[in-house]
Amino acid sequence: MKRLLTIVALVAGTSGAYAQSAEEVTLQVVTALRGNDCSMRMGAMVSDFAANGVTDGLIRQAAGEMVNSGQLSYDFATDVLTLSAEACQEPEAELAHPLLAKPEIATFVSVLSVNGCAVAEPDVAEMFADTDLAADDAFVAGSRLVMAGVAAFDPASQMLVLDASICDPNIQTAAAAPITATEIAAPEPAAEPEPAPEPEPAPEPAPEPAAAPVPVLFSARDLLIAFIEINGCAIHMHEFVRLLPSQGLSMNEASVLVAELSSEGLIQFLPNASALILKGTSGCR
Repeated sequence: MKRLLTIVALVAGTSGAYAQSAEEVTLQVVTALRGNDCSMRMGAMVSDFAANGVTDGLIRQAAGEMVNSGQLSYDFATDVLTLSAEACQEPEAELAHPLLAKPEIATFVSVLSVNGCAVAEPDVAEMFADTDLAADDAFVAGSRLVMAGVAAFDPASQMLVLDASICDPNIQTAAAAPITATEIAAPEPAAEPEPAPEPEPAPEPAPEPAAAPVPVLFSARDLLIAFIEINGCAIHMHEFVRLLPSQGLSMNEASVLVAELSSEGLIQFLPNASALILKGTSGCR
């Protein structure tokens, strides 16, 4: 049986042709959530994505699949999507080259990056004079980058040039603020302290307003339809009864709703299979 979801908003309206693939929209959903502390209202996401041409149906389909896989949770009452702790963490950026994991190589590349991505051999000692990388070690680092194919050395000009794949000319070095001596003025004689005024009694704090109740966005009927839709439009009665409490529905409520939907032709009970079949809704044709 498919994973149970309490979310009608994620399964409604997923038919039709879409310009984006499901994988692309899933990535956009994850990116949007990470940019909002990994939590966001579904309605706000749909509005934001619609402005960029992504359809409501595909957003809900992608979110529903992520809920099924455990990457995402959905609070029905507040309409809030929340990424799991694992999915919330952004993957570490991969280094442009494995050599950059070595501190001396990283320093060499960083220094050259802020100096036009190149250095002439006679200038190495001066360029690295104020760094923690000795000139001899800088020559070794440059040679290793040349051998790795991510730097080139021209014997005629004695110039070593970093490859664009590892050089970032936008790196900014932190300039140390100059240390200057500051004259300290002699303290003036302290004046006689004036008597402190009598403190006024603190006003009593105003009572905090009572928190407004969170509105329930969906009816018990909506919950029941979503409950069966998300389980493949069919559910065995044993599973139906066992899982009802997790949906906030009592057996009496569910019985009344099943009878109502059955009279409307939306639910069919199959005695031989002891199962409920849902049809004629937006998620079950």
